[in-house]
Amino acid sequence: MSPFADDEWGDFEKEAHEGHSPAETAGDEAPKNIDPLGEAVERTGSLLDLTDVPQKQSLEPAAPSNIPPPSVLLSVIVNNLHTLSTGMHDIVSATSVALMSSENPDSDAVLENLTAQLAIIKASARVTSGRKLRWKRDKVLAQSMSIGPANAGRSGGMKLIGINRTETRREDQEAAEVVRLWKQQVGSLKSFLARINVQQSEVDFVLPDISENVPIRTAKAGEGAVTATKCCFLCGLKRDERVARLDVNVEDSFSEWWVDHWGHVDCI
Repeated sequence: MSPFADDEWGDFEKEAHEGHSPAETAGDEAPKNIDPLGEAVERTGSLLDLTDVPQKQSLEPAAPSNIPPPSVLLSVIVNNLHTLSTGMHDIVSATSVALMSSENPDSDAVLENLTAQLAIIKASARVTSGRKLRWKRDKVLAQSMSIGPANAGRSGGMKLIGINRTETRREDQEAAEVVRLWKQQVGSLKSFLARINVQQSEVDFVLPDISENVPIRTAKAGEGAVTATKCCFLCGLKRDERVARLDVNVEDSFSEWWVDHWGHVDCI
């Protein structure tokens, strides 16, 4: 039997509260050790409540889901092409004065305006050439013209099919109108850009080709192509797809070509 078996141990917790430290015996109150962790646990009752940092929210922006169908976008492009001729003539007039000297402070503003106009033309070319692909890749757009009731044998399915055919017909008509208006202006625009490229050696503006059926190819990784999980929200093309006579010498390194979760810089 242990010699300490009969020793009576007092109430440890009680004695711990009633005991006095040597400093208190000497009359000097010892500084209390502040334990923020212990105080927080005592106050909240759980270590899970210690953090005041809000839960990490997803940094990925929600993909836009209210983009109009291609037929509506093409009608907007038709209106833009109607005003493009006047707008480009104004740019030509300003350019003839501002670009006479590269040191003219107005030359930068004119070039920025011209770059913005070309971005609109490039976006129009992608919407026109990628309109069929967007119907296959944009799930929200496809569901808006779903013919599910027809597959289930319920009434209303034929009506949706009729709407789908009407939408396709309207889309083709708008695309044809876009191409027609573009052919009326492309000649003067090409000659204008050629003069700009000669006057300003640091720029090389290329005029895209807007057509109903432009070849689209998938670029290879050796060309610097980068893939993305989603297609462009506006035109429906993928990040590594290239439109003939439009996507030439693409640089896709520092967000100059593509914005994640949205699409082409020109389409935004």
